[in-house]
Amino acid sequence: MNLAWQSLTDDPAQEAWVRTYLPFDPEQSLYLEIGDEEPAVVRRVRGNDFEYQVPFALLAAAEDQGRLVDWSMELYQDFHSYWATKKGLPPPPPLPPRGH
Repeated sequence: MNLAWQSLTDDPAQEAWVRTYLPFDPEQSLYLEIGDEEPAVVRRVRGNDFEYQVPFALLAAAEDQGRLVDWSMELYQDFHSYWATKKGLPPPPPLPPRGH
C-alpha cells in the first residue's frame, strides 16, 4: 500500500487534491481497514469520520493477479471519491497511468 500511496501522491494533480480535500485534522478520522469482518466493501461517513473496510480476499486476489499496486491505487481512488461525494467536494482527478 505504501508504494501505491507514493505513486498516487507523486502525481501533482492527485497530491494537490489530497492536500486540499483530505486535511490532517485532529477532529477528523479517515480509517481504512483490510480484514475479514465484512464480506464486502463497507463505507461509512459520520460527521467528519470516514470508515472504509475492505475484505482481505480482495487484497489477496489482487496480489495473486500481480495487480497489488494498481489495485491499491484504485482502492485509494474509491476511498477519495466516496469521501468527496458524501462531503460535496470535487472528485479526485483520474489516476495517473501505470501500465501494469
